[in-house]
Amino acid sequence: METKIAKVISYLFHPIWMPTMGVALLFSLPTYLTYTISDEAKLLIYATLFLNTALIPAFLSYSLVRFGSIKSLNMTERAERNLPFMLTVFFYFFSYYMLHEYAFAQPLYDVLLGATFALILAFIINLKWKISIHAIGIGGIIGALLAASQLFAISITPFLIPVLLVAGLVGFSRLTLNAHNQAQVYAGFVLGFICQYIFMLLQIG
Repeated sequence: METKIAKVISYLFHPIWMPTMGVALLFSLPTYLTYTISDEAKLLIYATLFLNTALIPAFLSYSLVRFGSIKSLNMTERAERNLPFMLTVFFYFFSYYMLHEYAFAQPLYDVLLGATFALILAFIINLKWKISIHAIGIGGIIGALLAASQLFAISITPFLIPVLLVAGLVGFSRLTLNAHNQAQVYAGFVLGFICQYIFMLLQIG
């Protein structure tokens, strides 16, 4: 039963959903972003992110399995992750470029660029050591939330508590499935957190 629950959690909070979820969470906070960006613009942002950071990477990974480049979508072996990493980084940058043409608010670009940089570092680390991408994703969302609380001087407690719970569930799922050890999960969380926190707080995007 634990294994089945862990699989469900891993799919629900898979890294490919994190950029779209992160931006949706950002738009849920009581800041000027929520009120100054129109609903039509938000739909454009969601569609761009979901297409380039979720659907296309998922399709490419499935294609790599079909052509025998990787054994499974789980990519349990470290070496199998390299090509999907590179392709995903490309489409993250492509999303950043597309959205930058519309001159939206700075924090939106910070979130996307922070996620992209975290993925680049994960790719480099993966050349020698397997790191949890699931943990990077949820760690990045928590980093973005804490940075937003400082940037906008708002309370994020109602948002932070459930996200911390999700982070615990994600860690549980990766360990239960033997996809990673504790060091790989913790390292992923810290990497995702730091990249998002720094990029948002320093307005790098």
